[in-house]
Amino acid sequence: MFAEHRYTLLGGQSSMATIFSRWRKSWTFGMVATFLVVIYLFFGSVFVGGIIPDSHSTQSNTPIPAGQVPSPNNGAVDTPHPTLPFDELIRQLWEPQKLDITAPEFVDQDGDLHKLPAEPFIKEKLGKRLLILDVDTRPYDGEGELFNTKKEWDWNTVKHLSAGIIGHYMYSVIHGYDYLMLRAPRYEDRHDAWGKVLMMEYALKNHDYVVFYDSDAIMANPEVPIEWLMNYWQITSNYSIAIASESLLERDKDEKGNPGQNSGFMIVNNIPKTHEIYRAWAECPEESHYPGCAKWKQTRLREQSAFSNYVVYEYKDEIKILPCAEANGYPEQDPDSHCKGVFLRHHWMHKELTKDMFAHNVMRMWAPRIHKHYMDNYNDLVEDLQDKKFVGSKMVDKTA
Repeated sequence: MFAEHRYTLLGGQSSMATIFSRWRKSWTFGMVATFLVVIYLFFGSVFVGGIIPDSHSTQSNTPIPAGQVPSPNNGAVDTPHPTLPFDELIRQLWEPQKLDITAPEFVDQDGDLHKLPAEPFIKEKLGKRLLILDVDTRPYDGEGELFNTKKEWDWNTVKHLSAGIIGHYMYSVIHGYDYLMLRAPRYEDRHDAWGKVLMMEYALKNHDYVVFYDSDAIMANPEVPIEWLMNYWQITSNYSIAIASESLLERDKDEKGNPGQNSGFMIVNNIPKTHEIYRAWAECPEESHYPGCAKWKQTRLREQSAFSNYVVYEYKDEIKILPCAEANGYPEQDPDSHCKGVFLRHHWMHKELTKDMFAHNVMRMWAPRIHKHYMDNYNDLVEDLQDKKFVGSKMVDKTA
């Protein structure tokens, strides 16, 4: 519904070979889910405590019962180690890499340095005052989809949009934010994408901030908290909405010839003016205030076009436009757009990359942890015989 194919490939600028050369390494990421299950069921808190620091959650949470692990030899049941609540396991896995909300700088995966432009104004974690929000009308009950309870997820069949949603939830757990998926009602006369507008305002009722994602959008660096991004982008408390810019390409411009805005990632502040903006946005197609807006009920980009052509011009002082290079797009798409998604990847044209990005994020944190555990136990796991040599059927000292 809210994340769909917007464009076709232009002039061969984004060949499939180029797109998949970087990401289509499914053999590398195919065991992500299996790794997490193995960590949880086999090792639990005993193993985790050995590779990452102990921490204690303030969230009330009932632990998932410990699994029983069949013996590989005879089918007997081994007694499992004590286990952590799964959300606490996620938090502890990421804790060593999390960026402090007031850190003066951040180096991204490409080695590029990003510095705060000024003294941070958010110095305390927002915690549950901030909501990570998904909104959708689709059932997601097919094979490999989010709400399918008929069988356990098989990573090989998991659909990319469902992986994106799980990525949003994982991000909320990492940083201690609240999370909500709203299964939205529908308009009778508009595209389902319009539902996100009223649902974002609805979600504000119990939170100071709401961060909304389309299902094909995902954080490129989950260790970076929203508070740091707000300091970096200078999203001060007088702004109602922070929203990503579209590219400078003609296809992404509004009717005045300016770059539009992409409603697939928004940081929303719960202040009175925000509710006024959302009501104006939702009422735009009624044309009581914005003549000509009715065409965006169903026409291309719909609620996004209504925002870009009407709402942003009336409320320009209350809306913070985020750079397309940092809060939109992805590296594999049209390079002329200059939207490579440094902090937020939005895979408009190649939604399958959302699943790959989620897998990449999980493995990027898991691989260093298991490597550290291996090296911490080097003397038990490795026997170094390189001071020997082979002679015929024997192994002898090199000096012999």
